[in-house]
Amino acid sequence: VPAADHSVLDMQRRKMDVDILIHGHTHRNEVVEYDRGAYHINPGSITGAWSTLPNPVDKSTDITPSFVLLAVQGNRTVCYVYELINGEVDVSKTEFSKRVSDESDGVNPMGGGLLGV
Repeated sequence: VPAADHSVLDMQRRKMDVDILIHGHTHRNEVVEYDRGAYHINPGSITGAWSTLPNPVDKSTDITPSFVLLAVQGNRTVCYVYELINGEVDVSKTEFSKRVSDESDGVNPMGGGLLGV
């Protein structure tokens, strides 16, 4: 699976029947809502290990040390991203919830599971 190709990552997420796909290899953290409440999460590199893959935005190969902490409670997930920037820890937070199935047609639009690694 190509590390930074969200369309291919989303095919894998759908195949696994999960709402959140955790992936890596790029060493860059990101939390992306890709498709109607489906998320792709890359925790980055806790050590800030160098990457040969350029940042798609600025084409740099600089890596910010980071990791992700997920708090999952029922259909709700809180994602905390910790980054070391200029010697200081920066924490950002993203919250999302699993969509509840539409009882009128009995179909859950987001599949069966919550997390996929």
